[in-house]
Amino acid sequence: RQLAGDNARYSQNVNAGRSQRVNVHNISASPYVNHRFANGSAAELRYRFSQVFVGDTNNNFSNSLGLNFNKDSRTQEVLASYDTGNAYDQLQVGVTAYGNKTSEYGSSVVQDFDYKQGSISGDFQYALSPRFAVTGVIGYDDVSTTAPSNFISADTLSGVNWRAGFRAQPGRKTDIALQYGERYGDGYVNANIRYDVTGRITFAANASRTVQTRAQAVSSQFEATQREILDFAERLRQGGTGDATQVIGTLSRVARTRIDAQTIGLGVANRANAGLSGVFGRTTLGLTANYSDTDFGFRQVEMYGAGLNARRDISRRTSAYGNLFVRHVDSTFDPTQCVSSPSSFGLDPTIPGFDPVIACGQLAGFNGVTTTAVVRIGASHKIYKNVSAYGEYSHTERFSKTPGLEYGENAVTAGLQMEF
Repeated sequence: RQLAGDNARYSQNVNAGRSQRVNVHNISASPYVNHRFANGSAAELRYRFSQVFVGDTNNNFSNSLGLNFNKDSRTQEVLASYDTGNAYDQLQVGVTAYGNKTSEYGSSVVQDFDYKQGSISGDFQYALSPRFAVTGVIGYDDVSTTAPSNFISADTLSGVNWRAGFRAQPGRKTDIALQYGERYGDGYVNANIRYDVTGRITFAANASRTVQTRAQAVSSQFEATQREILDFAERLRQGGTGDATQVIGTLSRVARTRIDAQTIGLGVANRANAGLSGVFGRTTLGLTANYSDTDFGFRQVEMYGAGLNARRDISRRTSAYGNLFVRHVDSTFDPTQCVSSPSSFGLDPTIPGFDPVIACGQLAGFNGVTTTAVVRIGASHKIYKNVSAYGEYSHTERFSKTPGLEYGENAVTAGLQMEF
């Protein structure tokens, strides 16, 4: 389930605020062929198919989008890449070609539209020393779309893109890749940083600028988790050590605080994430922070938040855990655009007696600035090899200058969890 809009009510209780959540079904498949040549270079050919089906929302205005914004989405992507790898001593070069065709359809109000993107890019990394290299990327995006004119335009998304920066590995504990560039009409920072503070504590951070359709946003929602798993595996491959408890916790309900929300149209987002995790015997601690600023053309959404996760293994079968999470959302749109094009906001102008001024005014009441704080404590006990019973308590409080956006919730949840 996902939030029905960025400012829909959120808490750790999946049964609360059901009128502001939607059922989302996603199918994604990505067959690929990867070949590594004898000289160390590699080539890959990949196809990805993503299909998203979204259930209907309930008929009320209690979300930051209109009643009928839900759309199904289908994306097909192809990617071909070649990387010289270790074929040359100091220079590493890569070439990538990418194609995307997306169809968004099924809303009773928002018009169906297609999105097509073709991109080609070349990147290089030149080592000035064994621990420092300069890096760069140059590419071109060609985008076309049949989306409404008040959505973000194809001209904004098309054009030359570039990045320039460096990669530094001053020691086995540190890996810093930092670049500045321009893409999709604006400048941005692209970064990936990892630092092993001690043998028990690890810091990681990343930043990027992306454009996503609904299908891509849903199918890529677990990229952060996947990246954490791959980074952990890479440390082991390089001879390092680590405890898988944090990774397992991320995959389970113990540390899960991710929030996904439904959107309308195409979004260009600047995102940044940072995390500090540590394993101290039977105790695992994690501190996270995230930021995103997304432009949909006709509306803008800025979000940032932070979370603290803790887990203590009391015995081999019993664990206690807790989370503290804070989320700030600033969702804005131009009311004049809503009045002139209400269907773009999920409003149905064909309803008898429809008044766009009144409807857009109601919608504006569910957009604005909110800050949500969530605290949760719980315990789980393994009753079989892969079956655990759990119980937890959570409290949610949302603050806003708009009274209709404020709420508080206490929830007690118990259940069974099967891992397979």
